[in-house]
Amino acid sequence: MSILNEDGTPVRALVVAVLLSVSALAVRAIYFFRRGRITPPDSGTYLGLCEASKTTPLVLLTGDYGIEYAGFLLPFCGLTNLTGSTLPWVTVQILLGSVTAGLLFLSGRRLFSSRAGIVAGGLWVFVWDAFRWDVALLSDSVFVFAVALSIYALAYYRDEGTLRARAGVFATLAFLTITRPFGGPLLVGWMLWNLLPDDDSRQIRLFGRKIAIGGAVVAIVVMVVVFSTRTAWASDHVLDVYRNGWIFWQGRNQAVVGSYAYTPTPAPTLPAFVVANAAPVAVMGLIKTVTLFYPGPLYVRASPFWFAMHLASLLPAVVFGWVGIVNLVRNRHPSVGVVVTPIAVVTGIVALTFIDAGWRYRAPLLPALFLTAGYGVATNVRLMRCWDWVVRQGIRVLGTPPAPRTSPYRPDEERLHETVRGLSHDDLSEIAVYGYLHPMQAVRELFFARGHLVMALLDDPDRFVDVGCGPGLLLNSESGGIGVDIRPHVGRSYLDAVGDDSPIVAGTVTSIPLQTGSADAVVAMDMLEHISDLAHASDEIARVIDEDGQLLVCGPTENVIYELGRRFGGFSGADHKTTVGDIDDQLQANGWTRVKKRDLRIVFPLFSVFVYERRT
Repeated sequence: MSILNEDGTPVRALVVAVLLSVSALAVRAIYFFRRGRITPPDSGTYLGLCEASKTTPLVLLTGDYGIEYAGFLLPFCGLTNLTGSTLPWVTVQILLGSVTAGLLFLSGRRLFSSRAGIVAGGLWVFVWDAFRWDVALLSDSVFVFAVALSIYALAYYRDEGTLRARAGVFATLAFLTITRPFGGPLLVGWMLWNLLPDDDSRQIRLFGRKIAIGGAVVAIVVMVVVFSTRTAWASDHVLDVYRNGWIFWQGRNQAVVGSYAYTPTPAPTLPAFVVANAAPVAVMGLIKTVTLFYPGPLYVRASPFWFAMHLASLLPAVVFGWVGIVNLVRNRHPSVGVVVTPIAVVTGIVALTFIDAGWRYRAPLLPALFLTAGYGVATNVRLMRCWDWVVRQGIRVLGTPPAPRTSPYRPDEERLHETVRGLSHDDLSEIAVYGYLHPMQAVRELFFARGHLVMALLDDPDRFVDVGCGPGLLLNSESGGIGVDIRPHVGRSYLDAVGDDSPIVAGTVTSIPLQTGSADAVVAMDMLEHISDLAHASDEIARVIDEDGQLLVCGPTENVIYELGRRFGGFSGADHKTTVGDIDDQLQANGWTRVKKRDLRIVFPLFSVFVYERRT
């Protein structure tokens, strides 16, 4: 759950996830129409199994591929046999690859922040080799989707902790385990985090320690049993890799780093060979690990365009991915186990076996690597300063000068976070703190600009009243103020935290507990639109303010653009009784003269600020 206690996934997050998925779908569709379907050698084996399954369905659960590929083979062969074509399955893969972008955003948002999620999902939209997996008749797209889905299920469970969330994790992990041989080790890796002490926040807490140990043992035994039936793979593949010093399968890509030259000590079995040649095997593992994270294409014949696209999509992911990993481990982040485990497991498997030139053997680490890259970017102070500058300039271009960085209206966000932590959803809605701590910086900047504009329009009063003061940001920005709010404890907590002794009293705009004529100015920011009896509120403000005082009113325009922005930003607006335009009309009808008007715009006016004087 977020600091603002948002239940579930807000509409704006779903909108961003859909936009990322649609973007990924568009670029993958373009690639497909230019490239068509790809049928590498393994595709022939899969299609042969599909043909055999027409008469012997159990062939999909036995043989050299067996249960560890069933999550791919069953739907692949089922759809292919049903339609008589592989085109529908390629369409499914393209859709799964596209949805993965949205899943990564939602996972990053839950695990870290919206910024981290946008980086992760955005990287996935343009990762070049994923285009090839999505149009090839292989298991990669399905398995990568299963990895991304499992990470989201774990993130959702960490947030919600419900029985339904737990069931979702079990279902996705079961699917992951039977989709490719990497699935079992990933499951074991995640379970091992439960061996940490009970009070360690990095625990995934899917089940208790005893169950985790038992489950890990069972999973390892199952993998050993399954592996023992694959003796041909062990002897013909892995042992050949070690004997010949292959980095890439069969020593391909010699111009890159195809193999490692050494004189092996003979041994009859794979374990004995590893023991007898421990040093060279370790060197090969190190070379494969370094090569695994090389951000260019892993084949010599790649064109300059292909090389450039790989570099553009993978270099930021690798650099910031490792920055994120280091920061996660250093900070002992609670989500470190969720995202680092796939990277560690895949890296270990590749180090022990070989690298595939088409990125197939490192495909499963990409969802997790992109999430750590998102965390690395979101926690990079310099990058975030650049992003802040871009957002601020964007707001300026669209019509609203942002509040200066030195503006006193900018709150101490860390202390404000602590102040509102644990408040109910109703409390948070009443004090409008969503705007000041919103995950979207553009929303925060708009609210800061609003407060800064109100400060600029205040005519240096000796004593002003902030009606509906909320957390007390205006009181902390201007001297001589007194706050009035139905929840004075919230503002009091924040002001005490920042060392401000400005008074706050309990009250409402229709019952201000102050003496007649005691204020030079009254400020009502985003408050009067909640009031049904504006005439009564107007009379009460007029009573408190002196004859030469000013009234400042800020409120939403409630136009179509504001309504769309509010929905996207996660605000319901259900408690708004009127618009700022109607408020202006009623105040003028009740004896106030409007002397100034300023609009806060994002192309169209979203908020208006009015300054009034009492009519004589």
